Amino acid sequence: MLSLKAEHFDEFKEQIFEYLNTQTTDKCYMPIKTYDVAIKPEEITLQLAQELELLEPVGCDNPNPTFMLAYKDCYASKMQNFDSHINISVAPNVKLVAFNANEYIDDYQYADTKQTIFELQTSEWKGKKYLKGIIKKTLFNGYGKNLQDIASGRLLKQYYPNKKYYKYIDYFDDTQTKELLDKLLSKSNGTAIVVYNSLTYEKYKQILSAYQLNHYIGGSQSKFEENCVVFALDDVKSVNSYKNLVFLDMLQRCDFLSDFNGEVFAVKNQKTYLPKTDYSRANFGKIFNALKNMQKVEVNFANEIEYYMYFKRHNPQVSKTTYSNFVCAVYTFKELGIVKINEGSYKIAIDESVKSALENSSFYNKIKFISKVN
Repeated sequence: MLSLKAEHFDEFKEQIFEYLNTQTTDKCYMPIKTYDVAIKPEEITLQLAQELELLEPVGCDNPNPTFMLAYKDCYASKMQNFDSHINISVAPNVKLVAFNANEYIDDYQYADTKQTIFELQTSEWKGKKYLKGIIKKTLFNGYGKNLQDIASGRLLKQYYPNKKYYKYIDYFDDTQTKELLDKLLSKSNGTAIVVYNSLTYEKYKQILSAYQLNHYIGGSQSKFEENCVVFALDDVKSVNSYKNLVFLDMLQRCDFLSDFNGEVFAVKNQKTYLPKTDYSRANFGKIFNALKNMQKVEVNFANEIEYYMYFKRHNPQVSKTTYSNFVCAVYTFKELGIVKINEGSYKIAIDESVKSALENSSFYNKIKFISKVN
């Protein structure tokens, strides 16, 4: 191991800078372009792929052309029968495949923007040709907007009435937070810190930064029990090996903690940050009509997020519907008996014979009231 005495550090730094100034040029610091051309979704056509086939045969001296596609929203799902691979739908005409990339499915769903480098291919199914992009690499940028929307939607779900709950919670005052975290995080594993709001995270960021914590999205965290921060947890299956769960946002719903085997700590008297939600009958009507359209879709969804992403992408009238709005509408309809949710292969069935005013839902009234108070 190399070492350096503190009194020699300034001299060492000067020599490093001198070397960099004399041995490198501005070109050394320029980003390396690893694709042939940037492309827009509307430019990706079957005709383009057929024209690229004229360049064949391809190989070491004549590599496949690579394209870079920048986009915000997409629908990502595991490949049927091969769940280590994922399909990404960016537009009706743009289907991408990422092999051995299951660990990145949340990044495709939640990252604010994506830049994907891919090769374009044509495939054939039942006599019909279609386009397929083979992903070589994807750069994910920012998780603020999309992740906050998912977290806000999961926070809303905590207000849904559910009688099942048998878990003791040790509540602590906000002034005791640092003392509790220092105590629990003094050991390198066994504790997961849960937050549902970016403002909450920023509030405690300085305390948390003193520890080397991994950060995960709810449902995708590590199995190795290392101390971590979990955003938007709504299922304890992925954290059941932990000894402690610490909620830095106020818990509104506790039934999902019944199956957790360890200790639960939750802050009390903390302000609840609810997302802005459109509670109008017109908005709920648009969502209801889109749900009706979804009944015709013969696709099995792994979870609610997958369903929501597909729902938004394939129904133009709700393309700008946030997850928070989706949760508010669907769970209002559920309480009123208008819809039933099949949790197994996530599906929503509609009973059109049920007619009821939104105000008959305690869930709808509660979140609407709290939103006004906050």
